[in-house]
Amino acid sequence: MVLPFGANIPAHLYESRSILSVLQYAVTPLSIGEIAERLPENIHRKTLQRRLKSLVLSEDVLMEGERRNARYMINNNDAVTHKPVAVQAEK
Repeated sequence: MVLPFGANIPAHLYESRSILSVLQYAVTPLSIGEIAERLPENIHRKTLQRRLKSLVLSEDVLMEGERRNARYMINNNDAVTHKPVAVQAEK
């Protein structure tokens, strides 16, 4: 994989960000093949599987189905993606 000029991030982070970007704009859950087609760079299929597994374990991506029928989508749940939530103080 060739990183963009001046990129100082590890390849696995760049690949994970690329995958998240593809899933963010997907209207429906995508298969591994569909994700690979939409990525701007070529990621080996086994590497793509490892990155997706890591993203599922970190709960940034949801997986529906199993094995060959697996489809992936971005997890938009605020509680899981660690987005800040406003907490009101009790009076």
